Amino acid sequence: MGAKQIKYVLFTGAGASKAIGLPTMKEFFEIILKNKTDKTAVRVSVALKEMFPDFNTNYDLEEIMGALYEFEEQYGNYGSQLMLNDNVFIKIAEELRQAFHVRTRENTLTYADQHIVFEMMKDKFFSEQANLLDNVKKLTEDLEFCIRCAYENINDEENYRVYGSFISKLIKEINLPASTSHERYVRMLPIYTTNYDRSIEELFDITKIEHISDDSGINPTPKTKWKRLLQFTPIEFIDGFDEQTWYREQYKLNARDKKFFVPYYKLHGSLYWERKDAQQKIERFQCGINIGGNREDLLMIYPSNKKEIFTDPYYYSHQCLDRDLLQAKKLIVIGFSFRDPKIVEMFKMALKHNKGLSIKVIAPSDSWKYPELNAFIEHDRVEHLQYNFGKKDTEEELFEKIIQ
Repeated sequence: MGAKQIKYVLFTGAGASKAIGLPTMKEFFEIILKNKTDKTAVRVSVALKEMFPDFNTNYDLEEIMGALYEFEEQYGNYGSQLMLNDNVFIKIAEELRQAFHVRTRENTLTYADQHIVFEMMKDKFFSEQANLLDNVKKLTEDLEFCIRCAYENINDEENYRVYGSFISKLIKEINLPASTSHERYVRMLPIYTTNYDRSIEELFDITKIEHISDDSGINPTPKTKWKRLLQFTPIEFIDGFDEQTWYREQYKLNARDKKFFVPYYKLHGSLYWERKDAQQKIERFQCGINIGGNREDLLMIYPSNKKEIFTDPYYYSHQCLDRDLLQAKKLIVIGFSFRDPKIVEMFKMALKHNKGLSIKVIAPSDSWKYPELNAFIEHDRVEHLQYNFGKKDTEEELFEKIIQ
């Protein structure tokens, strides 16, 4: 099966989930700023305006979270260890002296006096640093709480209509008999996302599907169509979890199995993942906000050159994306802002090494607001389809352009 080509790889960002009623990252801030009753939202609004004097809704949530994440990583860990080294500290003592207004001259002090001054400055540095870090951590924690509130609830009807209908069309298209002998595609639709919500997982939730009533009318609902697809097409949805714990072995496919595989990878983590034990295994909780958990247990990461992608499941998911792009005929990108430098570089490398790959980017006509997206669609074999994903009156037209 590894020798066959993957016909489609689907990649979704926040703009895709907008179609089912979830806010984009920019719209998220509008919700925060307008909320005058929730204490956490008010606290976030005040903190953002203090930290960013020109703050407005044009700021991007992922950019801010990435900046806060980088600050914590640099100054909370490596930076502190570096400043404990006396040789390093002495080299920048003059700058620190000026910054913290220590009014003495180094050449008028004995060595012992200099050491005392350095220690005093070091104490003040760490005190100021600790206060700043504490503020950053509080803001990050409050923002993550607001993110979970904003993205937790999925509109089932819209989820089946938008994601369900689109994915079912792709599956049927992949399952069409090959027109020529060399067109041998894997019966697989890999899906990658940078979203934190559970919209895709809920589509394949067996317990929810079992409770869908099967209307027998001439025009069945999207929910019923989705249920019938899963009833008559043996599909195995793989998100890496057994009952509760993530293992990369879950993604191993049996080439002799006659099922259609839908492997699913969350590149930026999830609202519903957490690390719970000393073995660092990742578990998921099924519903509700993890109010009682520690922030360190939560597994959401943000676009940043320093983001944590060297541990599973992030490392493995990025590996799989690299591999699938080299085998893919077409990559379909929906609602992605192209602000994640690691992922954008992976797309570029795939275009370079997989000469048969083409990329369809679905984004509305106002994409000029996203310079990174505009820069990417200038590449050869990249086509920008200017549509609003999930819009009823253009969904058929859009799908035809995607599969062309």
